[in-house]
Amino acid sequence: MLRALAKAADTAAPHMEDRLFIMASSNRHLYIGSPELKSSGITAPLVQPTRLVLIRHGHIDANGGDLHAPMAGWTDLALSARGRLESQMLRQHLMRGPLFDAIYSSPLSRAADTARLLADCAVGPLRFCPILKEINCGEVDGLPLSEVQRRFPEHWRENRRQVREDFRWPGGENYREFRDRCIAAVQTIAARHPSGRVGLVTHAGVVSQIVGFIKGLSPACWEAFRPGNASISELLWQGSEGEIISFDCRAHLTAPALGLVDFTASMQPRAG
Repeated sequence: MLRALAKAADTAAPHMEDRLFIMASSNRHLYIGSPELKSSGITAPLVQPTRLVLIRHGHIDANGGDLHAPMAGWTDLALSARGRLESQMLRQHLMRGPLFDAIYSSPLSRAADTARLLADCAVGPLRFCPILKEINCGEVDGLPLSEVQRRFPEHWRENRRQVREDFRWPGGENYREFRDRCIAAVQTIAARHPSGRVGLVTHAGVVSQIVGFIKGLSPACWEAFRPGNASISELLWQGSEGEIISFDCRAHLTAPALGLVDFTASMQPRAG
């Protein structure tokens, strides 16, 4: 629906179907041709959905599943050499397309440093937003995964089951709270940039929650839509609804120096 709306807005004409939206000055959506709009006397431009480009930060040494790596929630970890190279390749790819109206980024270094390399891909300023941070893992944040598994075995098993939306690490954020934060972020940013194109540099957990919301998955299902490092996922967003255009695109990272396989340009969302 949102994709059709965006296409229709590009070719707006007097005979457009009534179900297409325009935004009235009263801050309500009115249908073109509706009696309410005709009687209001309001003339307003057609508003397209906002195109949100979700970008996961480049590689960090904690990525990869090594149990000696730290739990990387709010722990501030820097990009690895590979991550910096991925971010440079990401920049080269994005510079070939239209500029963003703005770029928003998590303030954590792995996202912020990725975003700084992309700053000239936007006409507007780079903005850092704590609401785009990874999930807060509380007391276990920054601990080696092996230590978390040893000290909190019940929590570890419960988290792996992915069934409780109220699951939280001690002192951390639960998955329902995390989902609400992520959706509030995209709703707020989209509302600031109606009909715009905006980049969001963030984390795997944030992207997973946003895509999971659109696909109707529980917030507890944190693993189903985890994108790769320096990947691109595109959405159309309007109001409280989103539509997935592409997910986890990494074709721009195909390079022998990175040791990566050849990814398709537009991967479909994974099942689950």
